[in-house]
Amino acid sequence: MNFSRYLINHDINSALPDKAALHSVQESFKPYIFTHEQISHIFEMADQICPSHKKSHIFYPVFLRLLYCTGLRAGEALNLTMQDVDLDAMKISVKDTKNRHDRGTSYRCISCEISQVV
Repeated sequence: MNFSRYLINHDINSALPDKAALHSVQESFKPYIFTHEQISHIFEMADQICPSHKKSHIFYPVFLRLLYCTGLRAGEALNLTMQDVDLDAMKISVKDTKNRHDRGTSYRCISCEISQVV
């Protein structure tokens, strides 16, 4: 919407979205919440990935647990570096988030075994 205003202010034709239409789309969104059983099944399936040269049998179990335990978005987790992870404090620094604000999160629910792999 801001970009449309920018174009209009510079005499470039642009359609300005109706605020009511944008608001109604946001209100109709309902996230799907997985049950504990579904999450356990996802973890079990990830744990059964066969070893390969790409180490996906390590990556996916750790990645899925990281998303589950920290609430990170997939892109945020994929952009993490070793410098972002403090194993002693069990904290992760998240940079370049969706809203362009850096933040921190903890990962206390990840098992010791997984935190050693991370």
